[in-house]
Order: sequence, then C-alpha cells, then structure tokens
Amino acid sequence: MHICHHAKNLPAGSHGVNYGITLSIWGYLFGTAYIPNSGKDEPLGFDHIEEFPKTFWSQITYPWTRKNP
Repeated sequence: MHICHHAKNLPAGSHGVNYGITLSIWGYLFGTAYIPNSGKDEPLGFDHIEEFPKTFWSQITYPWTRKNP
C-alpha cells in the first residue's frame, strides 16, 4: 500500500497519501488512504524527475540550493 504513496498521479487535491509503512490504519484514520483500481503497473515518480539531483547529499540540500523560476 505504501508504494502508492510514490504514485505519479495522485488524487485531485491531495498533498500526499499512504504515509504509513507498516500500519495502514493511519491512512484510514487521517483520510490519506489511497488504493488505485488495481495498483498494478502504477507509474511512480514525479514530473521532470530526470532533472532532480542524483546524489544523496544533492537531494538532501536541494530545497535550499534549487533556483526558483
């Protein structure tokens, strides 16, 4: 269920879903549970992922070093 947290296409108006890794009950309690129709072959990631930093430290510091458009 947590893999759907990384789905490329999230429900409209959603800021994130399926935060729980081992206990899905949190998603149901807080209304963030999301299970696509089959869940199989669900595209993961986000737009322009190829432009995202590749190294661990670059990803960690990204919010402070990115250039705003």
